[in-house]
Amino acid sequence: MNKWRLWLGAGMGEIVSQELVAAMTGLDGPEKRRARQLVRRGEVADDIVVARYAVAFARERARRFERSSFSLGLALGATLGLAGIVFAAYLFKRSEMVQAVAVAGFGTFLLVNAWRTQEARRNVEAAEQLNREYLRRSGAPYVPGGPQARVHVAPLAFACSLAIHIAIIFVGCGVVTLLLKAEPFSPGRVISVGVSGGVGAAIAAVIGVVLARSRDDASDGRPSAEYQYLRDLD
Repeated sequence: MNKWRLWLGAGMGEIVSQELVAAMTGLDGPEKRRARQLVRRGEVADDIVVARYAVAFARERARRFERSSFSLGLALGATLGLAGIVFAAYLFKRSEMVQAVAVAGFGTFLLVNAWRTQEARRNVEAAEQLNREYLRRSGAPYVPGGPQARVHVAPLAFACSLAIHIAIIFVGCGVVTLLLKAEPFSPGRVISVGVSGGVGAAIAAVIGVVLARSRDDASDGRPSAEYQYLRDLD
């Protein structure tokens, strides 16, 4: 979780806990990646510093999993995946093979993503417990940090982050639409179709970011030391 990744998430209205920021101190890139991999697999670290970051990262992931909006999105994704499989079977019976394969692939992706997310939830809980126990046995029990605080994001970084997410929405919408219509692909065609069909989704994404950041501003106090730290985070 380097600075650019924190900026990208914060630019979409996400917040990061102070304890996660503090746990990054003294860790290099490979050590952070190893800790995140351990959390995804539900495994324990063999180093106190890495284990401490693994616990902080697991707690951060668990907070996101506990959000009602996350659960709603997961349920919606699974429902759309099942609906996609059913619709693909209907297209297959009508001998519309290209559309059937495209819809089936998209539906399968949504179902697999829902299944992997459920696995991630269980692994996150296991990783936090195992690494907490390792730290306790090592004589360095984990002590949670302070409340959540948003990463400081420069206006240009925020604009770039939002533009990247909107571009992904437009491209994804264009690709899916052309596949369903069995029309030829070209970069210009994908963009034009995606922009015309994905305006609603893009507007919803922008509104979601504004609301998320507004809620954070309403509950946040004056800038703290964590803001300064994140400005200089490498």
